[in-house]
Amino acid sequence: MQLWAQDGQTQAQLAAALGVEAPTITKMVARMEAHGLVARHADDADRRASRVYLTAEGKRLKRPVERAWKKLAEEMTAELSERQQGSLRAGLRSAVHNLQG
Repeated sequence: MQLWAQDGQTQAQLAAALGVEAPTITKMVARMEAHGLVARHADDADRRASRVYLTAEGKRLKRPVERAWKKLAEEMTAELSERQQGSLRAGLRSAVHNLQG
């Protein structure tokens, strides 16, 4: 999803955006590359850095993944009132903020 928002990010940028360690991103990208979803290319400005780009197959998955996330969110909150859903979102935002800080 990070690459759908901005394709061609470095692995360091992806790690920071996702709040994970560099080795975790390296493994994730390697698995995605093995499945033909992304391709890695050396950065033109910094040959030590690797940029990650979506392949046509990776781009093709955007809509199905978005639909799956939407369906999951609807199922999770189906029996919650609007107020409860708002409280849940606020609580989750606070938890994410706490983890980032």
